[in-house]
Amino acid sequence: NSFCTLLNCCLRSVQHERMTALVKALQGEWCDEDVVLRFERDALTVTSASADGAVVETAYTITMAPDGSGFTAVAVAAGAPNRQFGIAAGPAAGALTLTEGGATLSLRQTYGDDEDDE
Repeated sequence: NSFCTLLNCCLRSVQHERMTALVKALQGEWCDEDVVLRFERDALTVTSASADGAVVETAYTITMAPDGSGFTAVAVAAGAPNRQFGIAAGPAAGALTLTEGGATLSLRQTYGDDEDDE
Protein backbone atom coordinates (compact mmCIF):
# COMPACT_ATOMS: atom_id res chain seq x y z
CA ASN A 1 0.00 0.00 0.00
CA SER A 2 2.75 2.46 0.88
CA PHE A 3 4.43 1.63 -2.45
CA CYS A 4 1.26 2.63 -4.31
CA THR A 5 1.03 5.81 -2.27
CA LEU A 6 4.65 6.63 -3.09
CA LEU A 7 4.09 5.84 -6.80
CA ASN A 8 0.98 8.06 -6.93
CA CYS A 9 2.90 10.84 -5.19
CA CYS A 10 5.72 10.56 -7.76
CA LEU A 11 3.25 10.57 -10.66
CA ARG A 12 1.53 13.67 -9.26
CA SER A 13 4.92 15.32 -8.86
CA VAL A 14 5.86 14.55 -12.49
CA GLN A 15 2.47 15.85 -13.68
CA HIS A 16 2.93 18.99 -11.58
CA GLU A 17 6.39 19.57 -13.05
CA ARG A 18 5.03 19.07 -16.57
CA MET A 19 2.18 21.52 -15.87
CA THR A 20 4.59 24.06 -14.36
CA ALA A 21 6.90 23.77 -17.39
CA LEU A 22 3.91 24.18 -19.71
CA VAL A 23 2.64 27.24 -17.84
CA LYS A 24 6.15 28.78 -18.07
CA ALA A 25 6.36 27.96 -21.79
CA LEU A 26 2.99 29.62 -22.45
CA GLN A 27 3.96 32.90 -20.73
CA GLY A 28 3.83 35.90 -23.02
CA GLU A 29 1.71 36.94 -25.96
CA TRP A 30 0.42 34.70 -28.75
CA CYS A 31 -1.57 35.88 -31.77
CA ASP A 32 -3.15 35.01 -35.08
CA GLU A 33 -5.00 37.35 -37.48
CA ASP A 34 -8.06 37.69 -35.25
CA VAL A 35 -7.06 37.26 -31.64
CA VAL A 36 -4.29 37.91 -29.12
CA LEU A 37 -3.84 35.66 -26.08
CA ARG A 38 -1.67 37.01 -23.29
CA PHE A 39 -0.61 34.58 -20.55
CA GLU A 40 0.69 35.92 -17.24
CA ARG A 41 1.21 33.24 -14.58
CA ASP A 42 -2.27 31.71 -14.08
CA ALA A 43 -4.10 34.53 -15.88
CA LEU A 44 -5.12 34.81 -19.52
CA THR A 45 -6.31 37.90 -21.37
CA VAL A 46 -7.98 37.37 -24.76
CA THR A 47 -8.18 40.41 -27.04
CA SER A 48 -10.26 40.21 -30.20
CA ALA A 49 -12.36 42.42 -32.45
CA SER A 50 -16.13 42.15 -32.32
CA ALA A 51 -18.33 42.13 -35.44
CA ASP A 52 -18.55 45.95 -35.39
CA GLY A 53 -14.77 46.30 -35.15
CA ALA A 54 -14.63 47.25 -31.46
CA VAL A 55 -11.79 45.70 -29.48
CA VAL A 56 -13.02 43.26 -26.84
CA GLU A 57 -10.72 42.22 -24.00
CA THR A 58 -11.73 39.37 -21.69
CA ALA A 59 -9.79 38.31 -18.59
CA TYR A 60 -9.67 34.71 -17.36
CA THR A 61 -7.99 32.69 -14.68
CA ILE A 62 -6.65 29.42 -16.05
CA THR A 63 -6.42 25.95 -14.60
CA MET A 64 -4.22 23.48 -16.45
CA ALA A 65 -5.46 19.93 -17.03
CA PRO A 66 -3.48 17.53 -14.79
CA ASP A 67 -2.05 15.76 -17.87
CA GLY A 68 -1.11 19.01 -19.63
CA SER A 69 -3.53 18.34 -22.49
CA GLY A 70 -5.20 21.72 -22.16
CA PHE A 71 -6.66 24.23 -19.76
CA THR A 72 -9.91 25.68 -18.52
CA ALA A 73 -10.26 29.46 -18.76
CA VAL A 74 -12.71 30.82 -16.17
CA ALA A 75 -13.98 34.31 -16.99
CA VAL A 76 -13.24 36.96 -14.35
CA ALA A 77 -16.23 39.13 -15.36
CA ALA A 78 -19.68 37.92 -14.37
CA GLY A 79 -21.74 36.71 -17.31
CA ALA A 80 -18.80 36.07 -19.63
CA PRO A 81 -18.64 32.42 -20.73
CA ASN A 82 -15.89 30.11 -19.54
CA ARG A 83 -13.75 28.49 -22.24
CA GLN A 84 -12.09 25.10 -22.59
CA PHE A 85 -8.89 24.86 -24.63
CA GLY A 86 -6.99 21.80 -25.73
CA ILE A 87 -3.30 22.04 -26.52
CA ALA A 88 -2.86 20.32 -29.88
CA ALA A 89 0.80 21.27 -30.28
CA GLY A 90 2.72 22.72 -27.39
CA PRO A 91 4.79 25.87 -27.42
CA ALA A 92 7.77 25.11 -29.63
CA ALA A 93 9.81 27.43 -31.86
CA GLY A 94 7.37 30.30 -31.31
CA ALA A 95 4.25 28.42 -32.42
CA LEU A 96 1.30 27.11 -30.43
CA THR A 97 -1.79 25.24 -31.63
CA LEU A 98 -4.88 25.31 -29.43
CA THR A 99 -8.26 23.71 -30.02
CA GLU A 100 -11.55 25.05 -28.73
CA GLY A 101 -14.73 23.21 -29.56
CA GLY A 102 -14.18 22.18 -33.18
CA ALA A 103 -11.97 25.16 -33.98
CA THR A 104 -8.19 25.19 -34.19
CA LEU A 105 -6.18 28.28 -33.29
CA SER A 106 -2.71 28.43 -34.81
CA LEU A 107 -0.84 31.08 -32.85
CA ARG A 108 2.62 32.56 -33.11
CA GLN A 109 4.48 34.17 -30.26
CA THR A 110 5.04 37.91 -30.35
CA TYR A 111 8.25 38.76 -28.56
CA GLY A 112 7.86 41.53 -26.01
CA ASP A 113 6.81 45.08 -26.85
CA ASP A 114 9.95 45.99 -28.81
CA GLU A 115 8.00 46.36 -32.06
CA ASP A 116 5.86 49.11 -30.53
CA ASP A 117 8.77 51.34 -29.56
CA GLU A 118 9.39 54.34 -31.79
